Amino acid sequence: MSRLAVVTAFYQRQPGLLRAALTSARNQIGAPDLHFIIVDDSSPLPIEPELAGLEELQVTLIRQPNAGPGPARNRGLDAVPADADWIAFLDSDDVWGEHHLARAVAALEQGYDFCFANLKREGDAATHYGLNRFDPDRHPPLAIDPTLRVFEGDFFHACLTNAPVGTSTVVVRNSTIGHIRFAQRKDIWEDLVFWLRAARASSRVVFDSTVQVEYSHGGITKTASWKTNHHLRNVLYYESYYDTIGREFDLTAPQKDLLADLKRTNRDDFARVVLGIIAEGERPEPAYVRPFIRRNPVVLGEFVRILGAKAVRRTFGRSA
Repeated sequence: MSRLAVVTAFYQRQPGLLRAALTSARNQIGAPDLHFIIVDDSSPLPIEPELAGLEELQVTLIRQPNAGPGPARNRGLDAVPADADWIAFLDSDDVWGEHHLARAVAALEQGYDFCFANLKREGDAATHYGLNRFDPDRHPPLAIDPTLRVFEGDFFHACLTNAPVGTSTVVVRNSTIGHIRFAQRKDIWEDLVFWLRAARASSRVVFDSTVQVEYSHGGITKTASWKTNHHLRNVLYYESYYDTIGREFDLTAPQKDLLADLKRTNRDDFARVVLGIIAEGERPEPAYVRPFIRRNPVVLGEFVRILGAKAVRRTFGRSA
């Protein structure tokens, strides 16, 4: 029987989430033999109560000083047994559908290296594919199951433009993708970097067109204002992500143009969010503002442009 390593980074403040995630893994139907590798990233919530009653699971527990999700998952990847055929990721606040692993492995066994599935986040009306405008019907079905599909086209470009992948939906072939690692830094979308690295390692990609994973809201709400330091942090993460792409990957001319457009849009977002926070009577977090401006001093021109446009509207009215 094949073996599958489940890598989980644990950092939680709400009790019961990890237990629910692991229970959903334990309840998989038709899955390979599972080996859980849990990295406690100095969680403020102790892990022992979460594992109580799940002693039948084969668990390797690793503890480390807090370093963020990328380094935590990388510690887990480093501990994957050499005889594991597959690696799956399960964030500690997400839940798998009971057939997720069996479907992913069945698809991968057709000769593929990377598999992902659709997901739905708590509180969202649309699925992840819907929100990212990813259309499964544009990709050919596998003979074994028409709801499993072969990714057709440039997976790297798809991940660069609007990644359809969610971390807890991913199952990969250890022998091909097992050497890939997440970005190590905290101020970056470490998972987006991983998808691009995986896309360069193999173009043999398959996906599940059905929802197989439920995400918690993760503190994300539809009513949350963009005029917040949380949003400002996200803008900084994107800047780090775009800088990493430019340094690490050999891009085509259209991809370079796309990256330049993304960076321009992000600079504009940064200026608007900072000014929005100030307009709300709050203080932009210096830990987010300073590194962004150091990397991108040209953003100061965005402040001038936006403030200038507002001055024109105040002087001549909204039609100006």
